[in-house]
Amino acid sequence: MLTLIIYIVIIFTLLTLFSWFLIKPKLLRVVLGTISSALLLLSSLSIVANTAYHFGMEEKTVVNTAEIYTAGQKESPVNLLIANQIGTQSGNYAMNFRDSQDSQDPTTHFVPDQSHMAESVKKSATYKIVDEQTSAKLITTTTKWQFSSDFYKTLFKVEDSDSELISEKNEITVPKSNWLVLSADQAKSLAEKQQAMTDEQKQAQQTQLKQEVAKQVQTYQAQNPGANQQQLAEYTQQVSTQLTLQMMNSLIN
Repeated sequence: MLTLIIYIVIIFTLLTLFSWFLIKPKLLRVVLGTISSALLLLSSLSIVANTAYHFGMEEKTVVNTAEIYTAGQKESPVNLLIANQIGTQSGNYAMNFRDSQDSQDPTTHFVPDQSHMAESVKKSATYKIVDEQTSAKLITTTTKWQFSSDFYKTLFKVEDSDSELISEKNEITVPKSNWLVLSADQAKSLAEKQQAMTDEQKQAQQTQLKQEVAKQVQTYQAQNPGANQQQLAEYTQQVSTQLTLQMMNSLIN
C-alpha cells in the first residue's frame, strides 16, 4: 500500500511533465513548470527528511512497571532472580523469573532475537539490588518514533512506521532483604548441593533454623513487650528469611 506522499509525488511529476512539454504559451509554461517542479522537489525532499531524519515525527516514551516473582521454589522465603550477562562486559542480561504468582515455571526474558538483530540491539536489560523495596519490580522504559500529528501520519504512514523502536530499557529492582541474584551456574550448583544433602542433614538444618528463629523472636519480645501478634509474625518472617538467605549464601560460597 502506497502512502499519500507517494501519490502526491506522482501527481506533481505528471504536472511537471505536462507543464514543461505540453503547454504551448511560454509564460504559462514557465510559471506552471516552475511551480510544479518546486512542489515535486519539496514533496520528494519531505520523503527523504521523513525517512532519514524522522521529519513529522517525535519521540514518545512510555514507562511500565510490573511486579515479578521468584525463579526458585515458591514455598521458599527467599526469592531467586537468575541473571546471565550477555557477552563478557555488555552490562546486559538475560534473566529468569516468573511473570505472575500463578506461573507454574519461570521464564527466561530479554534473550536477543537472532533473527531480528537490528531490533534486538536497541533493547537492554539489567538489574539492581535495593534496600527500600519489599517486592521485585520490572521497569520497562520504551521510546519510539511516532507521528507528531494526524496530518503527518496520513501523509507518511506505512506499515509500522508510526511505532519505530528507538530504545527499550528494562531494569529489574530486587529488595536486598528477601531476594538473591544468581547466575545460572550458581543456581545449578545451589540446587545440586541441596539435593546432595541427606534427609538427616536437611532435618538438622531445619531444626537449627527454627531454633535460631525462636531465639531471636524471644529476644525481640523481651525488648518489645508491647508487640502484638501481627508484629511478632512479621518479625518471625523477617528473621526466617534472613537466616535462610544466609544459609543459601553459605552453600554458594
